[in-house]
Amino acid sequence: MIASFVVGGMLALLALAFVLLPMVRGARPPVARVVVQREDAGEDAISALREVEFDRATGKLSDADYATLSARYRPQALAQLERESRRDAGAAASDRDPEAMIAQWRAAQATCRTCGPRPEAGAVWCSTCGHYLPDSCPRCREAVAEDGASYCSACGVVLAAA
Repeated sequence: MIASFVVGGMLALLALAFVLLPMVRGARPPVARVVVQREDAGEDAISALREVEFDRATGKLSDADYATLSARYRPQALAQLERESRRDAGAAASDRDPEAMIAQWRAAQATCRTCGPRPEAGAVWCSTCGHYLPDSCPRCREAVAEDGASYCSACGVVLAAA
């Protein structure tokens, strides 16, 4: 019985020492943080600009702060978009026809025969009805013409979501 009181007292003293140790030891000097500038600092400008826009829309950012941050990130984001556009298409963004860009985007957008355009990027099956979205079989590249086909008529691969 006395042994259990001794063990309980020791555990209580140990817990008390653990809690009080940071107060007795005092404050530690602040740790110096090293900020490393990446070579591709402009690569995150678009996501930073989106975050700034979101913070302003939700009321977390004042108009003055928004103007400062927007002025900082907007040129970097435009330069990043220009680089990506040149890399993807091989031409400057200013040389491209906006109508052609919209048509190219619409052609790449997945469209269900029954539900229409799908908002999901790279969708293979319609999230509403489960129909296979691409017009050709992924295995044999045979055209899938049947509406709501579950299997490829040429090779038998499953086309519908389980």
